[in-house]
Amino acid sequence: MLSELQQLCEQTSTSTALAAIDKSTTKCYTCGRIGHFASDHGKQVNREKEEKEKQDNDRKEKKKKEEKGRNRWKKEKGRNS
Repeated sequence: MLSELQQLCEQTSTSTALAAIDKSTTKCYTCGRIGHFASDHGKQVNREKEEKEKQDNDRKEKKKKEEKGRNRWKKEKGRNS
C-alpha cells in the first residue's frame, strides 16, 4: 500500500493521492475500525451523535403525542360519565 501511495504522490498532488486510496481496507488509528482515516473520525462521531439525537427527539415527540391522546380520552370519558 505504501508503494501505491508513493506512486500516486509522484503522479499527482498529495491530497488527490489520499483521496484515491480505497478506504474499505484502511484502519483508523483512533478507534481501530475499518473504513475511514483518523482525520475523518470526528466527522463520523458527529454524524452518529446527530443520528442518536434525532432518534431521541423522535421518541420524545411520539411519547408526547401518545400522552396527549390519553389525556383527550380521559377528558372525553369524564364528560360521558
